[in-house]
Amino acid sequence: MKKLFLFAIICILLAGCAPNVTVKGDMKLSQNTPFAISYIENQCGINPEGKDSVQLMKDAIDKAIAESQLPQGKDGYAIDVIITEYQPGDAFKRWLMPGWGETKLTVQCIVKEINGDKAGEMEVSKSIADGGAYTIGAWNYVFSDVAKAMVEEIKKRIV
Repeated sequence: MKKLFLFAIICILLAGCAPNVTVKGDMKLSQNTPFAISYIENQCGINPEGKDSVQLMKDAIDKAIAESQLPQGKDGYAIDVIITEYQPGDAFKRWLMPGWGETKLTVQCIVKEINGDKAGEMEVSKSIADGGAYTIGAWNYVFSDVAKAMVEEIKKRIV
């Protein structure tokens, strides 16, 4: 019985850690068409101490696209990303009281055709609201998690 209870708790905690992806409209993308980041904006204006949120997001998306084996290049889909919410959070505060010191990143992603028409749009968010020492660095890896979720959703929409 204890093992079942422990398993249920672990499942609940892990489910809360997954990024949330909301696709707006019907996004259908063509096969073998390359993808490139065209624009990233930090609309919220918050950066981690000594870092640039735009550069962190760009690096994370570049890595996620490369690892996903999506074709890359400027003669295809353009990806525009707007960072609408970012909170670096604090692992110590999360350890003291879940929800306090939350790390959160929300981005708006617009995929555009080569002619500039919108092919699709999605919002991707990830929050880490509880935890302790194992969540140190969440201010950084939240960018990778959001980028991976974004690229995974793009791959799902290729027809």
